[in-house]
Amino acid sequence: MAELVLLRHGESVWNRLNLFTGWVDVPLST
Repeated sequence: MAELVLLRHGESVWNRLNLFTGWVDVPLST
């Protein structure tokens, strides 16, 4: 049987402001 592993990155300032990232590397918030 296959195993599925899900990972989540930390929150960034852009996540908090409801902005989408993908083309720009945004530092994670503390």
